[in-house]
Amino acid sequence: MSGQAHIDSLRFAQERKRLEGRFEVAALPRLHDVLFDQSGYVAYTVIGTVDRRGKPVLDVSVNGELRLVCQRCLGPLPYRFSRGTRLVLYRLGESMPDVSAEEPDSEAVSAESISDISDLVEQETILELPMAVVHDDAPCVDEAPQDTQARRESPFMVLRSLKG
Repeated sequence: MSGQAHIDSLRFAQERKRLEGRFEVAALPRLHDVLFDQSGYVAYTVIGTVDRRGKPVLDVSVNGELRLVCQRCLGPLPYRFSRGTRLVLYRLGESMPDVSAEEPDSEAVSAESISDISDLVEQETILELPMAVVHDDAPCVDEAPQDTQARRESPFMVLRSLKG
């Protein structure tokens, strides 16, 4: 599925619905600053359920491959990711648990804050991204073509020849 998808998160969870699809990276603008280009897509699955305490839950998973910017060479760096999150939904006015009281693999959120699936997918993808990435095993490679003619006519090369 591409494009906008909106849900009523509480009803979605209580009716145990499932939604799968993908968004083109170009449709996720908050990612653009950290990407080398806007190619690719992010696949997602959202599954509604109710936990053992009767709380509505959304299990969200996102995965894909992005081309990030290497912070060393500023070239493209392929980055595969997969992230799964369990969101426990709380109604407006209902008190959320203290962070220390939350289950370790879940996050308490306001049900009203989740309606736009593209926004949810974008947020989960951003949370998965590393702070700064560099090529690990392979040395950084400059993808710019080497123009030997332009390099020979550099003003610094001319000055070097005058120096004698």
